[in-house]
Amino acid sequence: MSEGTGYYSQIWRTRLEFPKDEIRKGWEQGKTITHLEYCKDIWVLVMSKGTGYSEQAWITRNNFPKDEIKDNWDKNKTITTLNYSKDKWIVVFSKGSGYYAQSWRTRIDFPSTEIKEFWDLQKTIISISYGDGFWALLSAKGTGFYGQIWRTRVQFPNEEISKGWEDN
Repeated sequence: MSEGTGYYSQIWRTRLEFPKDEIRKGWEQGKTITHLEYCKDIWVLVMSKGTGYSEQAWITRNNFPKDEIKDNWDKNKTITTLNYSKDKWIVVFSKGSGYYAQSWRTRIDFPSTEIKEFWDLQKTIISISYGDGFWALLSAKGTGFYGQIWRTRVQFPNEEISKGWEDN
């Protein structure tokens, strides 16, 4: 939960099957996808009003969807969700995100070099996902994010999260 997002009238759904009917119903109600993921045998969908997103499209692919990403960027849509779940890449494209100059990289090892490369270009990280044997990193300008840090740990990073909250 977050304050200050501008989102309202949110709904969430969990399903065993991909929630395509729930997505369609949400779109009919003027809501847009703000979260879509598969975890522990359950699809999780969150849709909201107040996002500024429009003309959304979603895809699921077994292989990383680099061609579909290019096609949607050519249509002035940006990636607002990128996940790997249930042996598939899940991508949600939207107009109106405010993101621009989006870039992605894939790499077998954790993409620490690419994170620094993007930060040096004044881009912030939108998503880091692991699946199908590699990491996928997504960045952009115009996110409104700043002061990002990252850590990798074997155990859940309770202390690092608490410290981040203390440091705002």
